Amino acid sequence: MDNQGRDLGVVSAIGAAACWGSATVMSKGALDALPPITLLVIQLLTSCAFLWLVTLVRGLSIPPVQVALKFGPTGLLEPGLAYSIGLIGMSMTSASSASLLQATEAVMIVGFAALILGERIGGRTMGVMAVALVGVAMVAGLDGAMELGPNPLVGNLLILLGIGCAALYVVLSSRLVVDTDPLVLLAVQQSFGFVFALLIWPLEISADTWDILGNLPAPLWSLAMLSGLVQYAFAFWLYLIALKTLPASFAGQFLNLTPLFGVGGAFAFLGEQLARSQWLGAAVLLGAIFLLHRMRDSTAPGEPVN
Repeated sequence: MDNQGRDLGVVSAIGAAACWGSATVMSKGALDALPPITLLVIQLLTSCAFLWLVTLVRGLSIPPVQVALKFGPTGLLEPGLAYSIGLIGMSMTSASSASLLQATEAVMIVGFAALILGERIGGRTMGVMAVALVGVAMVAGLDGAMELGPNPLVGNLLILLGIGCAALYVVLSSRLVVDTDPLVLLAVQQSFGFVFALLIWPLEISADTWDILGNLPAPLWSLAMLSGLVQYAFAFWLYLIALKTLPASFAGQFLNLTPLFGVGGAFAFLGEQLARSQWLGAAVLLGAIFLLHRMRDSTAPGEPVN
């Protein structure tokens, strides 16, 4: 790989992390006025319209149905399941906690890569992953559930479940992106996710839903639509470009920047603050993930990660 291609991959991966972190803050702000699945429908409708428009403008060929059916169902995992569950969870907790918990995706990717791709991991890696889980528990509020109340804890657990779906998506998509244009792959995947969101939307729709949408101020419409572009179109497009130009294990390291953008944005725009135990948990979690990546970097291809 030439240096130009590597630099493009690095810039794309950092840009994706910035988009995901900032979009978490945007989504949390929109959730103050919109129910979670309703917000997801608006976000994915905006993102899909943008992605297909750019696909047509660039003159990219639309894959035949049988090809789309091959890789499209991964969109049911992310954005479908991952963000429907994640937005419900975020409505119960803070954007800061949601951002920090996103760091667990890197750990989950290692686990799914071992289960699905047959990558071998050793005892030291298992130990580091266990330490990371301690950090997750502290960030999620498991160490102070009585003080936090039930909703933040349930919300954080739902976010973790959604992140698990996202990690599985990354492992599966790392193979698909090699043979498919990232933009076309993303447009098809998100179309599947949008259909999934429409199918589950009736579970949330009520008379109040239409009143909310009918009376939603223009700035909140703009926020909901912009969050969809940033979180689903821009972030995923940039990350798929990174996967096309960088090894998946290297590109995945930049996911660790997402919490920094998210927590910073939540502090600046939402005035959120974390408890001391959550800051400590964040340090444990990010430190464990840093060690995990250092161990993976020092391992030759094909060897088990110690």
